[in-house]
This record gives sequence, structure tokens and C-alpha cells, in this order.
Amino acid sequence: MDFAADGNEVRFALAEAALRGAVSGILRSVITWLLDHLT
Repeated sequence: MDFAADGNEVRFALAEAALRGAVSGILRSVITWLLDHLT
């Protein structure tokens, strides 16, 4: 088993999950801001 490759895959998966969380959080705050200012 290549532990370095496994570690890189885990790190990549964590980075992808963090990026998705950040993007969804930004989208959510943008949508709430728009709703607050348009209504």
C-alpha cells in the first residue's frame, strides 16, 4: 500500500469538501442579502 497516495487523496477530498462548503455558504449569504435588499 502506498500511504503517501492515500494521504494525498484524503487531503484532496477534504479540500474539495471545504471548497464546496465555502461556495455554498457564500451563495447562501448572497441570496439572503439579495432577498433582504430587494424586498
